[in-house]
Amino acid sequence: MHLVECSPALRKLQHNALHYTEGDPQRKNSRDGNAFSALSGALVSWHADLEQVPRGVPTIIIAHEFYDALPVHQFQRTPRGWSEKLIDIAEDAL
Repeated sequence: MHLVECSPALRKLQHNALHYTEGDPQRKNSRDGNAFSALSGALVSWHADLEQVPRGVPTIIIAHEFYDALPVHQFQRTPRGWSEKLIDIAEDAL
């Protein structure tokens, strides 16, 4: 698993959420001393930008904040049904 995150604070949160740990080469489940998620056993690497992620392997990209920044129509499910998500600026904020 390769994660791209620039923020050290957010990396720390991701470490905690994934139960990130350094492996012990003496133990069978240690993944040869590499860093891995204790939740799934998946090897984990962090990168500062997308260019650092290895190429040539099957890839699934999940980009939560990136999609939030795109100029697209977004919808959310509310108790009243589906509604378009809109952002407005208060006049006194200008």
